[in-house]
Amino acid sequence: MMEITMSETEKALRSVLPKARSAAARVGTMHGSWDAIFDAEALLAGQPTLLRFDTREEGIEVLYDLLKGHE
Repeated sequence: MMEITMSETEKALRSVLPKARSAAARVGTMHGSWDAIFDAEALLAGQPTLLRFDTREEGIEVLYDLLKGHE
C-alpha cells in the first residue's frame, strides 16, 4: 500500500491558515483574505471550493501564494 504524505506546500498552507484567520478576524468581515481562507479550509477538508483548480495540489499552491504574507 502506498503511503500518502503531505507536500511541503500543504504543510506551509496548514501552518499559515491560523495566522491568516487571526489577522482577518482583527479587521473584520471586509478583510480581503476571507475568501482564500475559506477556500483553503474547504480544500484541505476535501470540500468544494469557490475557486476552481485543475488539481488539489494546484489549489494548495495558489491558496498558499495568496495567504503566505501572513507568515
